[in-house]
Amino acid sequence: MLKALWMAVAVALSAVVAGCAGGEARPAGEPAREAARPAFLVYETTGRKIMTDAFDREQEVRLSQRIYASDKGLRTETTAGAADGAGKAGAAGAVGILRLDRKLMWQLDTAERAYSEVTFAEAAESVRGVRELLGRRLADEKLSPEQRRALEVALGRRQPKVEVKADPETVEILGRRCRHVRYFEDGQLRIEEWAAEDLVIPCDMSEVRALTGDFSPGLLKELKGRRSFALKFRIVGRLPASGIPRLSEVEVTRLELPEKLDPALFEVPEGYRLAKAVSKTR
Repeated sequence: MLKALWMAVAVALSAVVAGCAGGEARPAGEPAREAARPAFLVYETTGRKIMTDAFDREQEVRLSQRIYASDKGLRTETTAGAADGAGKAGAAGAVGILRLDRKLMWQLDTAERAYSEVTFAEAAESVRGVRELLGRRLADEKLSPEQRRALEVALGRRQPKVEVKADPETVEILGRRCRHVRYFEDGQLRIEEWAAEDLVIPCDMSEVRALTGDFSPGLLKELKGRRSFALKFRIVGRLPASGIPRLSEVEVTRLELPEKLDPALFEVPEGYRLAKAVSKTR
């Protein structure tokens, strides 16, 4: 279930997961800029993820995607990519739809004209299952102090110190001025981004970020205060669980601000059947 959550929207979520967090991410004395929040946003990305399976084996997945954003959520279309060893998740043609208003995610199988569904509640339950496994690992294994601290943070038993650092100078990406911002937990880099400060994603992704279980409350608070859009970034994963990328790197290669989008982009097409439910065994 947790893997289904990430495979449906992982790159889209990552592409909007970070941004400037108020004054702390802006050089002292610099006035805030007014950021536009368009009704619709369409962007194309290229990038890679380092994934880990249940046997702690790593595999690199490279993806190119086209992403549609509205106040309802996101639609991701994988235009090119390598299969991740688990089937079609990394294959070209895969489509994921995240509906914030309905609190669920769909993944479409265009070849079979079928779809799978994961609700936010089911995703949260899967994360709780992962935490139970990590809790047993914390109690049973002989861990180094560094490993123990990492697990305690992942389980929410200890809150890391969160720091945000921003370069004073901006760089230009796709014709927009972007600031290089880094987010740290206990001195360890978690997110590095180049964020356009004049643009904001149409939808609020804070609830979905919290669902993954991979961000501390302090870091989530910083991200929730964002008023920017990351055009280039990398995220270092913290939660040691199958389906959570250990590293994500994405760059936006094309950006559009259309006046309208077809509402059908955010719906399951007519004639698609609901595939067998994902097993909830842990």
